[in-house]
Amino acid sequence: MAPSSPSIWWLRSSTFVVAALASASAVWWALQLRTSTAQLPAVPAFAAAQADPAALLAVLGAHENAGPAAPASVAIDLIGVVAGPAGKGYALLAVAGAPAKTFGVGATVAPGLVLQSLLPRGAALGPAGGSPTLRLNLPTLVKP
Repeated sequence: MAPSSPSIWWLRSSTFVVAALASASAVWWALQLRTSTAQLPAVPAFAAAQADPAALLAVLGAHENAGPAAPASVAIDLIGVVAGPAGKGYALLAVAGAPAKTFGVGATVAPGLVLQSLLPRGAALGPAGGSPTLRLNLPTLVKP
């Protein structure tokens, strides 16, 4: 029988060492996982947070008495008008001191108030399907 070369013994011994280290690591982790469940501290269960619907609505801007408001109780400022042919167009309105928003003809401006029609320098608001109850006009232009 021919003697083996030293490189083959080196390869065999290093393979054995790597396999032994991998086996020892697997055994160590198995023991850690088995014993770690018994050593976990008891954590109190937290109750799910209960949301208060009224508080959530208040944060989002709703009011408790969100029923239809009287049209006269809402302050509306006309900022600008873009009136087109056949009664189409948009009005820039500030409702109740809020930042101005664009409303098209037929859009609800406030509870009980709809933008009914536009004039070249004004807007008419009122209940849906009714006659206009509020007319807003832009101030007249003053030439310098």
